Amino acid sequence: MIRFLQISLLMLISIFLGTLTAYACHEGDFTALSKGHYKWGKSAGLLQYTENITISSSTSTSCDMYAAYLWQKYDAIQEQVAQGEGEHLEAIARFSGCTEPVTEIFKGELAQNYQTLFSSQGNPVALRNQISVVIQNNEELRTSCQGSEFITS
Repeated sequence: MIRFLQISLLMLISIFLGTLTAYACHEGDFTALSKGHYKWGKSAGLLQYTENITISSSTSTSCDMYAAYLWQKYDAIQEQVAQGEGEHLEAIARFSGCTEPVTEIFKGELAQNYQTLFSSQGNPVALRNQISVVIQNNEELRTSCQGSEFITS
């Protein structure tokens, strides 16, 4: 009976922590993994450190640094895509695996595809997927940018 209760408690804790991690990318501070994503910072104790371990050890989820960057900088990225220039576009080019010689082409393609990129207003996941489509639709970007991938959440 005690063994059953221990296993049940472990499962409940796992589900709870999984739920917290699932929402981690949407809560804010992405400047350092050691700070965590919760708005209340390091004061969260054990849960905070568990999240940091989960984020640090898992790159197969949508909660990676690229996704976090898109969540945090979405409005500035949208503005810079409209202008066709800016440091956030260069960062996205790096996240997308684009080499230096095609960065200007990349920024130009983003600007030309502004309406498509931001058709799902306020949705960084859709933005990331549309950036991948832009890369795949341009032969030069497709061969020079190696990090474009689709995510589902």
